[in-house]
Parts: sequence; structure tokens; C-alpha cells
Amino acid sequence: MLLFLTFITLFGLCHIIADHYHKTHFCYILKPLTTLTILSLALYLTEFELQYYALLIIFGLLFSLIGDIFLMLKSDKFMQGLVSFLIAHIFYIVAFLDSAKIDLNLYAIIPITLIGIGYLTVLLPKTGNLKIPVLIYALVLQAMVITADMFYQTALTTNSLMVLIGAIWFMLSDSILAFARFVKTFKFAQPAVLSTYYIAQTFIVLSLK
Repeated sequence: MLLFLTFITLFGLCHIIADHYHKTHFCYILKPLTTLTILSLALYLTEFELQYYALLIIFGLLFSLIGDIFLMLKSDKFMQGLVSFLIAHIFYIVAFLDSAKIDLNLYAIIPITLIGIGYLTVLLPKTGNLKIPVLIYALVLQAMVITADMFYQTALTTNSLMVLIGAIWFMLSDSILAFARFVKTFKFAQPAVLSTYYIAQTFIVLSLK
């Protein structure tokens, strides 16, 4: 497993550096390569014996890979990327719900909801004709974090903690991406988006251990 984590870190860092210096051709290789390495870690941890939970995580990763490809293209494929990641989150939600009982934790839901409302209040006026898709995506993203918390509260295991940590990092990554795209970009926006994204996916996959 350590070898996979080393390669994920190496490929991810190389992608961030290539992106910073606008080395597009290297990005076209390194971004999917990093996600594919995370996917390979998932297959390694399951020993290719894909039970229901693992299969859902794999499908989530596959749609994330499709989303990666859309978002890195020179032509603006943001909407296609958004839909791909929306589907990925739905697979994750179903996976987490399969491992949790429906017991809403208000200590998690209230802060997540309040943060979401505050964030969307700033974001949505800037999204133009993408207002509805962005709103739907944001709600599904929050649902993914809430179901990850439900999984953790139900299981209280290291695996479920990995899921919750990964979900929180995912929400952070997508929030930075949306802010930089629609509200105001900043110098280290892209490295922040990529690093938090790779951390998120890796933690979610580590729940398969």
C-alpha cells in the first residue's frame, strides 16, 4: 500500500507543478494517471474481490476520472465535468448509506447546512445560467458529507473515519474550485483544488482497507 501512496503523491505533485507552469501536455497525462493510481489502490485493497460497497466506490472513481478529463480540456467542458462528479457523489452516497443507519446527526447537519447556505449566498449570484446545476451539485455534495458522517456515527471504525475525512476534503476542494471559477480566483487556487481533491479521493479509497 505504501508504494501506491508514494506514487499517488508523486504523480499528484508532478501534476500540480506541471499545471502551475502551464505544461498542458504533461497535465493531460498526469491528472488521469494520478486518479488511475488511486483507482489501482482501490483494486489492490479489495484484492479485486468487489463487494457491493467496493463496487460503488470504484464506480465513483471512474466517474471522477471522466470528470477529471472534462475539466482539464482546453475547451470549456465544465458542465460535463459537473455532471460526472455529480454521478460520482451519488455512487459515494449510496455506498455510505449501505453501511450506515438512517440516523441524522444534528451536530453535523446544522453546521454543514449553515456553511452551505452562506457559501451559496455568495456563489449563486455569480454562476449565471449555471445557477440550477451548481445548486443541485452543492446539495448533493452536502448530502455526500452528511451520509459520510452517518457512516462514521454508525460504525465508529477507522474505515468510516477515512470516509468522513475524505468527504470533508472533497467538499473543501469543490468549494475552492467553485469560488475560484465564479467569484474570484487567487494565486494558489489550482494547487489547493488539486491537492485537496487527491487527498479526498485517497482517504475515501482507504476505507476499503
